[in-house]
Amino acid sequence: MILVSCAPATPAITGTLFPTHSTPIPSPTPLGPPPTPICGGISPAPPNYNLDLALDYTGHTAEVSEAIRIVNSTGEAWPDLTLAVSANDATGVFDLHGLTVDDYPAEFVLEGVWLRIVLPAPLQPGCEIEIGANYALNLPRLGPSAFGWRGALGWTPRQTLLGLWYPTLAPYRPGVGWLAHPPAEQGEFETTDASAISLKMRLTGKKIDLAVVGSAAAKPCGESTCFDLKAARHFALALSDEMETATTTAGDATVTAMYFSEHSAAGKAALQTARYAFVVFTDRFGAVPYKSLSVVEADIVDGMEFSGMFFLGRPYYADFDGSAQNYLTLIAAHETAHQWWYCLVGNDPATEPWLDEALATYSEEIYFETAYPNLAQWWWQYRVWQFAPQGRVDGDIYASREFRPYVNAVYLNGAQFLHALRGELGDETFFDFLREYAASEAGRVATADDFWRAYSKFGDANGSAARRTFFVPTPTP
Repeated sequence: MILVSCAPATPAITGTLFPTHSTPIPSPTPLGPPPTPICGGISPAPPNYNLDLALDYTGHTAEVSEAIRIVNSTGEAWPDLTLAVSANDATGVFDLHGLTVDDYPAEFVLEGVWLRIVLPAPLQPGCEIEIGANYALNLPRLGPSAFGWRGALGWTPRQTLLGLWYPTLAPYRPGVGWLAHPPAEQGEFETTDASAISLKMRLTGKKIDLAVVGSAAAKPCGESTCFDLKAARHFALALSDEMETATTTAGDATVTAMYFSEHSAAGKAALQTARYAFVVFTDRFGAVPYKSLSVVEADIVDGMEFSGMFFLGRPYYADFDGSAQNYLTLIAAHETAHQWWYCLVGNDPATEPWLDEALATYSEEIYFETAYPNLAQWWWQYRVWQFAPQGRVDGDIYASREFRPYVNAVYLNGAQFLHALRGELGDETFFDFLREYAASEAGRVATADDFWRAYSKFGDANGSAARRTFFVPTPTP
């Protein structure tokens, strides 16, 4: 994500975060004893999402039926589950009709963006259950200043964006609990395990011709449109009756751009940037499992990444000057890099945002030094040095109440940190390290410890001068 807001952050909250002041929603009348979960051996098993979406484009509403198949792949029993519901951040958007555990009415608490489900019996290691949810979405109208994840769900007179629109299971860390942090004004708070996602979408209401792009290639299934995506963090959609599309390829991947007709040149430029960045990053970081990437001009400001898709704010297109020396080019490269740093390798963006944002920002430099070697120094001046960035790279999204200090520290100083790390290792070893980190943490929710564990195969993680300079010192045992 690229941030352009100066709104203050909420205070930091630590621990396994569930409000103690939540008001329970009365549970339905039990229908009988709950079924016995299916159990087997403990082996990694991603959540499996099946989504049935009935969308009224002109009415700006949707009805959703969602089933999540969940396996406890940890060594600890789970007395409850925690789901992120970003759509419930705004009043009146998310309307939960019913919730079940293996078809048994569930006891739950919905408070803000978090939904806690109390299980009939603890889910033991190796056992699986299915969560069923039925809900309506009353899509909000997005204003011209909508940005970030709060601008990813809603409509304008020219398009509808569906990002962070369905509940997702929070990752579980043994000994810690569910990764469930409160949102802040800048940065993201939600992460998910890499998951298998199947979506069936049908359009209701007034029939109009729409351009539709999603996180995966569409395929017809009767009167509906279906999508399937593996190893995904989140599935997004964009629909419009006014936008144009263009398509190209990057190796064996298909890259699609969706843009407004008045920004046709910018839309095609964003397409070519994403295409070439995909090729560059595949060479530098290794392959990703996604064979489709969509670049969508969003009728908002800012940018927002998803698996197989990202939104780019309309101002970037409006300001495009026909050259590579603009935010459209560098942000398109940045968001493409998130297919590696966020999608392939996940992280907790609330507490360790540098693991995706610093890497995605420095990936811009890698793109420019490859695609436009004569503009590499321009990138440093335009993107980083003019802001004289300071601050700890490894801060969380609650560390600052102001936009610029947060971005300077995590994004820009983060890029300087990675460049210093590259200087310590040398080019060849540095890219070997990044490929090792991407391969070893693929499909996982990585931590800083995982980053430094991968680094230790190539350099002295404890003795790194870059680490001492840009990070808060680690206490000596």
